[in-house]
Amino acid sequence: MAASFGCKVDLISKDHKIIKEVRKITFTPHADIKFLSNEYAYSHAQIVKEISSEFDVIGFSNKFQFECIKHKTLPYIGIQAHPEASKSFLLKDCLVPQNSISKIQANGHHLINHFIKYAQSTCEKSNS
Repeated sequence: MAASFGCKVDLISKDHKIIKEVRKITFTPHADIKFLSNEYAYSHAQIVKEISSEFDVIGFSNKFQFECIKHKTLPYIGIQAHPEASKSFLLKDCLVPQNSISKIQANGHHLINHFIKYAQSTCEKSNS
């Protein structure tokens, strides 16, 4: 999505290394979105390096400054994490330890639920 709107997306490393880890995203306060700063699973070889003027940064980590972005006028949000990840994906593709699976999935479900609430309120506002 980011590249479609003029953001610069590139490989994390020249050797195409895939980052597989759990990383904390810190979300900035935003009136419409109630995402909690928490740990989320990653399995990516690309990263957003620069954002266009059409986006606001709403989440960052200690590794990357554009972990979550929100379009300024359209109801689009992009996140580098995998909040939707299944147990199998978390174990195999993100290298999440077995004893952390429930917590990481709960964090993801919470984020998804708040995204749905945001999307519903956005639709309600546009239909008013």
